[in-house]
Amino acid sequence: FQALQFNPTQANALFMKAQMYFTLGDYQKALNELLHLDKIHPKLALVNFTMAKAYHNLGQKYLGNKHMQIANELDPKGNHKQKGKKIEKSE
Repeated sequence: FQALQFNPTQANALFMKAQMYFTLGDYQKALNELLHLDKIHPKLALVNFTMAKAYHNLGQKYLGNKHMQIANELDPKGNHKQKGKKIEKSE
């Protein structure tokens, strides 16, 4: 994650790091990265969607549902649910 050395707020690099943890099954570390990313770049549907999945995998269904609702409100067309998506700012 060299990109983060040059720009620690680079959304795609931060998201890739979170996805790596998620793929490895370390949902808490993934969630920590996603929460950090959400503070820097709020209103990203893909981040909230992934947070929802992490919360669900950690057994925190209420928070999972909350972030799924946020993701759906930010992206009503559901583009955030497509695999392999890169973060696109919606401002």
